[in-house]
Amino acid sequence: MYFEKITKLPLLQDLVETTWQSQINVGDSAFVTPDGTSDIIIKANSNSASIFLCGVMTRPSHFHYDENRKYFGIRFRPGFSSLFFNATDKTNQLILLDKIFSKKNQIEDLMQSPVENHFLIEALIFEQLLKGVNETYLREKIKLVTEYSKVQYGEVNAQAIKMNISRRQFSSNFKKYFGYDPRYFSKIKKFNAFLKRVSNNKKASLSELAIDCGFYDQSDLCHTVKEISGLTPRYLISQVYNTKIDYEPILLSGG
Repeated sequence: MYFEKITKLPLLQDLVETTWQSQINVGDSAFVTPDGTSDIIIKANSNSASIFLCGVMTRPSHFHYDENRKYFGIRFRPGFSSLFFNATDKTNQLILLDKIFSKKNQIEDLMQSPVENHFLIEALIFEQLLKGVNETYLREKIKLVTEYSKVQYGEVNAQAIKMNISRRQFSSNFKKYFGYDPRYFSKIKKFNAFLKRVSNNKKASLSELAIDCGFYDQSDLCHTVKEISGLTPRYLISQVYNTKIDYEPILLSGG
């Protein structure tokens, strides 16, 4: 079981791509591909729950599960998790956040019935993240990251000039916010467009998909999909399962 919901919190609509839930059963497996985003994930079993930051993925992963689990996730739009966490040192990592959530026990209780408590869980997560954050400062940061996200492939200089900074400074700041460079951003946007397009029409030809998703041609599509997912486009279509979970965690102390 997997479903998504749009956030109901007005301030977060520019930050959050979606909120989601997934239920995993013993014996299930998942193939997870990079998508340029990062998530806050709550992982719960029958006894406990833990809260993690899933950093930006740059490599695919395949998982098999040996216990029943419930997951709740908040998926940030590319670049926007950096408003709360340093993106540059979180790539391909799952960071344990339990110590920084003072209401972790309450969240754990709500995860016993996550579908019914979906928006309460989301509200508690952001109550903690926004504690002490000035709303005017946050809105200014949202505008700044949004400007960086407008860059198109091959147009870094133009966007840097528009923002009145050097190309070098633009690239450095971009990686600080997004966790990867503008070239990868361009590729991951087209890759995501490919997955979305093919989910609605799995019988579409690769040449048609390439044009629709902004690739130069079918060869460019195949090269990019293989670079990001490690699979050919057709094999990827048969394998992909869009949930981001379960890196081996490392601890992050509060503060």
